[in-house]
Amino acid sequence: MISLYIHIPFCRSKCAYCDFLSFPTDPKKGWEGEGYVRSLVHELSFYRGESLKTVYIGGGTPTVLETASLEKLFTAVGDLFDLSCVTEYTIEVNPESLSMEKIDVFLQGGVNRVSVGVQSFDDEVLGLMHRPTRHKDIERSIEHLRRAGIDNLGMDLILGIGSEPVFREDLRKTILQGPEHISVYMLHIGEETLLKRMEKTRSFRPIGEAAYERLYRHTVRTLTSRGYVWYEVSNFSKSGYESRHNMSYWAGEEYIGAGLGAVSTIGNRRRKNTCDLKEYHRLVGSGMLPVASQEDLGEKELLTEKLMLGLRMRKGIALHEILKPMDSKRQDRVLRYVDMLRKHGYIDKEEQNLVLSVSGVMRSNYIISELVRVAEEGMPPVF
Repeated sequence: MISLYIHIPFCRSKCAYCDFLSFPTDPKKGWEGEGYVRSLVHELSFYRGESLKTVYIGGGTPTVLETASLEKLFTAVGDLFDLSCVTEYTIEVNPESLSMEKIDVFLQGGVNRVSVGVQSFDDEVLGLMHRPTRHKDIERSIEHLRRAGIDNLGMDLILGIGSEPVFREDLRKTILQGPEHISVYMLHIGEETLLKRMEKTRSFRPIGEAAYERLYRHTVRTLTSRGYVWYEVSNFSKSGYESRHNMSYWAGEEYIGAGLGAVSTIGNRRRKNTCDLKEYHRLVGSGMLPVASQEDLGEKELLTEKLMLGLRMRKGIALHEILKPMDSKRQDRVLRYVDMLRKHGYIDKEEQNLVLSVSGVMRSNYIISELVRVAEEGMPPVF
């Protein structure tokens, strides 16, 4: 069995912080959703007969599609794949584009988990970030989802798009909604985003590293005290409601990615679909997978991924798994670096596995790159 990710690259508008592959829709210039779904269904047919364990429809904003296009997509997935063993079927939604009609389509298609892009409840912050959602849309959408019987609901927040008091209030309001899953992502300002330009013109000011760490600690403390399990760097859930699809990624399992720019990993081979919409239509229409690039992952790439994904999980990663493929000199270098991480408080000392502390999480990208560099090049770590 394998996991399936389906990418819908359209949104009602482009958020200021967004550096994902997505395009704002403009009804005046024509709507490409119907044609995209036709090509998407054609691509999915190349994988006909696969037995799936999880399905995740993300974006972009899947709910920006018209109801008829959503129906076509769900019907195709049901017809083309064996869904008898699917344990989790997720769709991402944005509140302003959700309707009871679309919720009915989800449920008939087999969806049993919905992830709501909240980001913030503060209308001023939402406006600044160019999001079309307002707090009343969020509350309405959650009410509709609960009324429809969705009992596995996730809500996403972004830490850093508003001030400290705003985020604390966002977290409080999220908890009051009682979702089974809460994701709290730290703001990343990509070079090509509107937010980067806003930062340069001082119309947006980041809250600063100390505030990020303070709010992250507050998040962990608050959610764990309310019964949520902190199971991954950015993810918290009620017991048994962890995202099974995402956990398959973090465990390094195989997955199919369908749609514009989607990535697939089968064995040690990774493929990435084209990010050009016209080229996507052309390739799929010619009976070819819309692959733009592929690579075979070598030892260094596999080590980097094992560390990057394993250290995101709160159970961490067993040290012997990292050391096993190394010779004694490399093992020695890694062990010395791990000891240094423990002394600096970046790894929880009481854990048998390598588990990043809160301070370690805040510096995880640096720690992982240094760990790989020490293992591969034998250079002393820099602090």
